[in-house]
Amino acid sequence: MTKFQKFKGVLTGLIQLLFAVLIVLIPQEGYYLVFAILTLSLAVYGLKELIFYFSMARFMVDGRMTLYKGIILLDLGIFAGSLYDMPRFYVLLYLVGVHAFAGFVEVLRALEARKNKGHYKLKFAHGVFDVLIGVACFVYIKSPNTVAVIYAIGLFYSAILRIISSLRRTALIYIP
Repeated sequence: MTKFQKFKGVLTGLIQLLFAVLIVLIPQEGYYLVFAILTLSLAVYGLKELIFYFSMARFMVDGRMTLYKGIILLDLGIFAGSLYDMPRFYVLLYLVGVHAFAGFVEVLRALEARKNKGHYKLKFAHGVFDVLIGVACFVYIKSPNTVAVIYAIGLFYSAILRIISSLRRTALIYIP
């Protein structure tokens, strides 16, 4: 990982911590912050993947998966933005689905990393925690303020893991 990538990871983690603190400090507006974070993060990540595809990944083996992932994430972000006028129940249900799916995928990635003798413990813990956040949001779906606080806890945990993984030393392989 380059110094810029480490800096970007730490900065992203600090921004996530700031939003988590804002959601906890202003619980009555927490629902709207969660909605904005969910919409913007999905759309921005989808755009980032599309830009990466058109700049580099189209020349890579299996680069089309990056295109598909970018399109799907951008569509999910736009769809989440269109739910603004819908009842809160549907938006919170969407949040539960996103967390549960992301956690499930992270657990599968961790199991694959374990099979390949890589770092998997943090990924596995993050995936399980994401699934638990999704379940907790589903249990308290009738109370949007409680769901916002649960989401803030998940955001806080994700930010801490992002900062830790950004500051962790990585092995460099030199090919002569």
